[in-house]
Amino acid sequence: MSPLMKAWQARHIAVIGASTQPSKRGFQVIRALQRSGYDGQIYPVNPYAQSILDLTVYDSVKALPEGVELAVICTPLAAIPDMLQDCADKGIGMAVVVATPGPGEQSLEVQVRDRARALGVRLVGTNTSGLVNPHARINLAGMATPRAGKLALISQSGNVALSIMMQTPLLSHSGLSGYIGVGNQTDLGFADYLALFRDDPNTVAAMLYVEGVGDGREFLQQVACFSQSKPVVVLKAGKSQQAMAAVQSHTGSLAGNYRISADLLRTFGACVVTQPEYLLPVAEVLSAQQISARGHWQVLTDGGGHGSVVADLMVDHRVDFADAGYANPHDLAGEADAKPEVFAERLTDYFANDDIDGVLVTGLFGGYHLRFDESLLAAELSAAERFIELSMDANKPLVVHSLYPVEGNPVLARLSDAGIPVVRSLDLGVQLMQALTERGRFLNRHPTSLASVIRKRTSGEGRWLTEWQARQRLSRDGLFAESEQALMTRADEAEALFAQLGARPLAMKVVSPDILHKSDVGGVVLGVASATELSQAYRRMISSIEQSQPQASLEGVLLTPMAAPGAELVVGILNDAQYGSVLMLGIGGTWVELLSDVAFRALPVDLSQVHEMIDQLHFRALVHGYRQTEPNDLDAFCQWVVEVADWYLSQQDIVEIEFNPVILRSNGFTPVDVRIREATPMETAEDTQCLRQ
Repeated sequence: MSPLMKAWQARHIAVIGASTQPSKRGFQVIRALQRSGYDGQIYPVNPYAQSILDLTVYDSVKALPEGVELAVICTPLAAIPDMLQDCADKGIGMAVVVATPGPGEQSLEVQVRDRARALGVRLVGTNTSGLVNPHARINLAGMATPRAGKLALISQSGNVALSIMMQTPLLSHSGLSGYIGVGNQTDLGFADYLALFRDDPNTVAAMLYVEGVGDGREFLQQVACFSQSKPVVVLKAGKSQQAMAAVQSHTGSLAGNYRISADLLRTFGACVVTQPEYLLPVAEVLSAQQISARGHWQVLTDGGGHGSVVADLMVDHRVDFADAGYANPHDLAGEADAKPEVFAERLTDYFANDDIDGVLVTGLFGGYHLRFDESLLAAELSAAERFIELSMDANKPLVVHSLYPVEGNPVLARLSDAGIPVVRSLDLGVQLMQALTERGRFLNRHPTSLASVIRKRTSGEGRWLTEWQARQRLSRDGLFAESEQALMTRADEAEALFAQLGARPLAMKVVSPDILHKSDVGGVVLGVASATELSQAYRRMISSIEQSQPQASLEGVLLTPMAAPGAELVVGILNDAQYGSVLMLGIGGTWVELLSDVAFRALPVDLSQVHEMIDQLHFRALVHGYRQTEPNDLDAFCQWVVEVADWYLSQQDIVEIEFNPVILRSNGFTPVDVRIREATPMETAEDTQCLRQ
């Protein structure tokens, strides 16, 4: 059994730095353990006290009896290296460190980590809010012990954790299987705690609040393993630049790129939510219900307004409408005012229909006896029982949105007690539908599509190749056609090169390692229609740049045929600080930074994943061929993207590559501009890890 698992079920806990003062963590930990009903042994350690909360106090770690599985260290950070030595000597393999590194103590935190690893003592923290195992009645967090249940919570914020624990009695019948505050992840981190809860028989789903993850590859590996058998729901902070700054000041961890994190988490099976209030209900619904991979939903409402809002939200969240021969959303239009059981009648038809995979009910249900006549209570209760029976028999999910609260409402409480989610927020209701759909599709994937290589390469700057160098390198491996490019170094080459490229309009771009933004210095000319124009344009371009950029090294002018118009995309592979090398695909050209409409995946990718990336884009209609008589050639384009990604994985010295734009048309595609960043020899380093589920 691992030290973490032994500590999670500890029967002997030492509190080092125990205190007689109620305001100190060394007192609060002991009090929380006692109030939680912990029936194991608690050993306070304090050289100056005789008794704390009626417990005998030990003057040192060395004086403790044998067999302690877990130590809670409440001393200042500077004292911890010596404490860890004492713990190791006593055979204590796990310590919870609550100390928060102060200004200038980062090096001390590193010292604590290195000392712990050398001694073989594993750490939760530093700067942790503690941990709670309600099933073992262990509470090291000081807050009230939550009801023992089946949902695990791993949080990088004690306040977020507390807010969820306060939600639990109101919104969840599941309770918590455990809570761990990861703190600064000085040693153990999210990956370790996911592994713990994956093996924990009391846990059926996990909720994560994440700011930074440290080793992103190990984290994704554990998300992948966990999500194969149990749902994991993640709230990732750091979406805005302001939030990223707050994250760094709060935990000292690297927040990373939010979109990369969110996309990769979804790829490896996590459900990503955007608000703390959604963690608990999404985790609970995923632990109780499931939907087929197709994910076609029918909506039943008693008001047109709610139906319209739901329809918009379903489009926003990419939840698919069922096409089963019914209006969708289906508005009862007052039919249920005197006969609420009509809901059950409609649901009978819906759940029997093979074209419907799940149902959302929205409106007044549960409140007809309150709004119109209390005599309707019996009919609503009968309908609720039928809801439960139909959903269970068909093994299809049902989500109920009601204007009325569950508390004190026997109709809605009955549904909730049976595991049917009842919500008051339409947005949350649709997010539950989205979460169920994403989970169903994830579980249906072929395992080979989930094998990914996360490769972390040099963090140095490297060097950018000129576009001619980049194209030549790609041409050697068949990713660019040699006949589609030429390098012009003299004006008298115009006639031969114009003929070589098919005597068609050309684009000219200056080639210089010293000029990054070519158009800013007159280094781009488009639509050159003849050899004479080409010669003249070459002379003007070189002369102008030599005058304005006298220090620039000019290697010539790149010539390429003008690309026919079409949808402009960006395709790139970049090196993320946390996760290594990932593929980016999105709307490109001059819109790339303004729209910022991109998707990310870990490498390698297959055709289905590239198509998924396109369908994820908000402006995907442009990619498919908006207002064109023929759709764009997506299959050929996606196959090329797969080939580029595979090529990247085969290269040992490429840090980053970007094609912007790639112009997509009905009869093919053209990569117009390419950039490659190559690692310098001293920087070249590679760490390849295959994530398989």
